[in-house]
Amino acid sequence: AIAPATEIYYTLDGSTPNTTLGTRYTSPLSFSSAGVLRAVAVTAEGIESDPVTYNFLVNVPSAIQSVPVVCLTADWDTSIHKPHGIASVEGGSVSRWVADSPDDYNMPMQRGRPYERKVHMNVLYTDTINNTNYQANCGVRLAGSTFSRKLFRFQDLSGVWSSNDATIEKFHKKVQFNLFFRDAYGSSRFKNPLFGDPDTKLKSIRVRSGKNDIINPFITDEVVRRLQDNMGHAVSRGTIAAVYVNGVFRHYYNPTPRYDENFFQEAYGSARDFDIINHGGVAEGDSMAFDEMIAFARNNDLSIEENYREMERRLDIENFIDYLLVECYSANWDWPNNNWAASRERSANGRWRYHVWDAEGSFEARNDEANAFTGANHSRPEKALNDIDTGIA
Repeated sequence: AIAPATEIYYTLDGSTPNTTLGTRYTSPLSFSSAGVLRAVAVTAEGIESDPVTYNFLVNVPSAIQSVPVVCLTADWDTSIHKPHGIASVEGGSVSRWVADSPDDYNMPMQRGRPYERKVHMNVLYTDTINNTNYQANCGVRLAGSTFSRKLFRFQDLSGVWSSNDATIEKFHKKVQFNLFFRDAYGSSRFKNPLFGDPDTKLKSIRVRSGKNDIINPFITDEVVRRLQDNMGHAVSRGTIAAVYVNGVFRHYYNPTPRYDENFFQEAYGSARDFDIINHGGVAEGDSMAFDEMIAFARNNDLSIEENYREMERRLDIENFIDYLLVECYSANWDWPNNNWAASRERSANGRWRYHVWDAEGSFEARNDEANAFTGANHSRPEKALNDIDTGIA
């Protein structure tokens, strides 16, 4: 119960309310469209409670009602946009960003915990089976490749975050996120059936925007990852969701689990540490065992049974074959020099396994005779597996 002398202050724009910023509650509120309400209780002594956050989906289109809804709420100028938010860009060149003066800065180009901000997450469902109201505070960072980060120019983040344009504008107007669950925010794991498993326990999520597959139906990457999942391998399986930020519909996104140590521990029932490598380098652990495996494969004749068995000890051959089948079948033009991921349990029996990630460049071959090994009839023949030096071939 609230003490008689306590007052309630609220905001409707996602900002954290207080006695200065908020509006004092004096009468019931109503919503005729989607919106967000944040409120705090303030005692006569000026002591404020933690804010509570509620999102309301009122009179939303039927398309939005057909998918889960992920609502993110945060202080705009400290978590989202200028001057301190994850999408803050000030000054600099207009194309691939470089600073023009000492006062210019670009938050999207930065990585790591110092560039993480606090956000409130609310997952809502309109169906009766998953009709839950999940709420948690978590950390948010802007997500993207080194290439795309230089193109981000979020000067206007009002309204819908996409031009539905397949040109370079796709990098400018549809923000994508990584979400991190930590004890410091109050929830160390994401526990919700958003991805189909009621026992989900995730430490991080990628809210994918589909930069190279931004036009409806926006499912290519998810389809290819599910192909590997259907073959019985550990892979990130996501969903399509409508995303609201501060009560405003931004666009349809593809939330999916990130490849972190917790993901692989859950997938393989392991409590051990993991090495995780991708096209950008070491994500977790180190590359020692990976480098040794690649060196062994390149410096030994694998047609000799003894060498093959040694390679089999280092690499899950069945997983690797299935992984190549999926990537080559889909004729992914943005692979293998890019967008690959591999994991290994750090133990005597640990073996490297490959996992599909960011397969938006799939199914764009010139014709159905495309050959990913030789490059024949492929949209990017220079990326033929037989001729390229990567962590795959």
